[in-house]
Amino acid sequence: KALEPVAAQGIDVRVSPRPAIGPVTGTRLVPPRGTRQLMPREALLTRLLEARRQRCVVIQGPAGSAKTSTMIALRQAMLTLDFDVAWLSLVPEDDDLTSFFNGLLASLASVDPAIVREAELLAGRGSDETAVEHWVITLVRGIGRRKRELVLMLDDVHYLGNARILEALRWLLDYAPPQLHVVLASRRALPVSLARLRSQGLATELDRRDLRF
Repeated sequence: KALEPVAAQGIDVRVSPRPAIGPVTGTRLVPPRGTRQLMPREALLTRLLEARRQRCVVIQGPAGSAKTSTMIALRQAMLTLDFDVAWLSLVPEDDDLTSFFNGLLASLASVDPAIVREAELLAGRGSDETAVEHWVITLVRGIGRRKRELVLMLDDVHYLGNARILEALRWLLDYAPPQLHVVLASRRALPVSLARLRSQGLATELDRRDLRF
């Protein structure tokens, strides 16, 4: 699904100034402290780094299977390779459209506020399907204007069940520019189909078997 048909629907992309989004706790925008240090798993990290330019990487496993630690190791490696990395630790309250959007914007703004400038102005202007898709498209355009490689890491995606949020996540993956790479960690199967990305070789999925020592 391309961006052009949506733009052709006559949606006015001009926005008027509005207050900035609500604050998001800074500790959620960086990996959690005190995460248990694990023995290096070079084979797993090598596999993840080989997938670093794919559209989406999913790390799925039960609590205690070292998903977050794996993401932290990948984040450190990606920073070393000169990728920009945005991090967001999700919480149960993020299963609300406004809260999720606020967290996503804050995470990306921590890398470069210019990425989210237009999307921030559109936040809260509607929660129907068209409004959410238009918001995602605006965000994607902001990401696309910035040429540096960007990794968006969302931890604890299992907290998300809101249909509108899952639609937004699907559109973000569908419309993502080549320089955006999304890493998702969840205790349960991702409630967003990756069939199309998988068929195009743009998705890597790891489960508890891959996370074993």
